[in-house]
Amino acid sequence: MKPLKANDPGHFIELRDPVDADAQVHFSYPPVAEIVLMYGGETSDLPAPDMDRSKRWLQWLRDHPFSKVIVCDGDPV
Repeated sequence: MKPLKANDPGHFIELRDPVDADAQVHFSYPPVAEIVLMYGGETSDLPAPDMDRSKRWLQWLRDHPFSKVIVCDGDPV
């Protein structure tokens, strides 16, 4: 997927409920320090990708009734 730009038309964006495959996508992307900081986290000890952690994240998402996964052009982001 090419990087998105705020003024780049033509992308299909959707919000959907979490699915099992989202754990693998979460596992595939290591934590980004800037995003951790944005949510008030500490960047001194970023966790390494871990499938168990990704499965816990997916369950956390499912436990929150209003949480959604952002999908751009068919790819979760």
